[in-house]
Amino acid sequence: MCKIKVFSPIPQGACSFYRSAPIIMLNQLDNTINASYAEKIDWNFMVGVDCVFFERPESVEVFRALEKIKAMHIPIWSDYDDDMFNLLEDNPAYEHYSKREIRESIIKCIAISDVITVTTESLRQKFLQYNPNVIVVKNAFNNYNYRLNKTVGENRIINWRGSSTHRRDILTVANAMVQISREKTDWVFSFIGSNMEFIIDKLINVKQINEMPVSTYFEFLDKLSLAVQIVPLQFHTFNYSKSNIAFIEGAQVGACCLAPNMPEWNLPGILTYNDEEEFYWQLRQLIEFPKFRKKMFKASQKYIRENLMLSEVNKKRLEIVKNLLNTK
Repeated sequence: MCKIKVFSPIPQGACSFYRSAPIIMLNQLDNTINASYAEKIDWNFMVGVDCVFFERPESVEVFRALEKIKAMHIPIWSDYDDDMFNLLEDNPAYEHYSKREIRESIIKCIAISDVITVTTESLRQKFLQYNPNVIVVKNAFNNYNYRLNKTVGENRIINWRGSSTHRRDILTVANAMVQISREKTDWVFSFIGSNMEFIIDKLINVKQINEMPVSTYFEFLDKLSLAVQIVPLQFHTFNYSKSNIAFIEGAQVGACCLAPNMPEWNLPGILTYNDEEEFYWQLRQLIEFPKFRKKMFKASQKYIRENLMLSEVNKKRLEIVKNLLNTK
């Protein structure tokens, strides 16, 4: 029996859903693995533990805990899903991650870990300078608990989902969205996120849905039949490390994805853009040509089924566990 303790700062959050929860699900592939969330870090909680998994370790206190775990000869697996060293200045977390002690403790957490997993190749390249053992494990569709919608979305909805950290990203294509809103009044712009007044006040046919808990969000998604999922992002070093979760979630409910021309979005079924003008014309194409939209949607689902199902992606995590145990 292999006992793994999983440490997540927000176990019920979206990051945990995509990065920590898959560790708990490893017993679906190997019933000798017993992984569970941990609330505290101390020696009595570490007795009998074969491996620890840390989601986004960053603070001085967490690094000190990692030092204690290292002294107990327990393998440390750390996971990161964002480039905290290159946040945009308007990101609410910018001030926190700009602090020297935080940046230094993140680097120390990376360096002391036996293995690091990240979501993208861009992130891997940035972390390799601190630890040579960095592995890309893609975010995946949780096919243990959910099912991919088999049909293309029928509702004339152009959807965006995210947090207030994406204000500047949205503003890069705001004029194009306003123009589409005026030209295609039978289509609805939908925003799943809070504090979106800066854009929804400019659009004609628009709906805002407040942020919701992860479990509620996926329950909500199952009831949608979206036509288009848009992912506006600035062409900035921070965004090049972001993963394509929005693409996966859109394809789950029938949507075709429009995203920036970056490596993580150059996938079958995703329509990409290089600037605001191209965003406008690509969005018009998805609106005006339903057969093309259906073709792109089918390509999206085919790619996800063949490459991004959690039951398959988790095999890489299982291999990581076995390698850690062999080096213990």
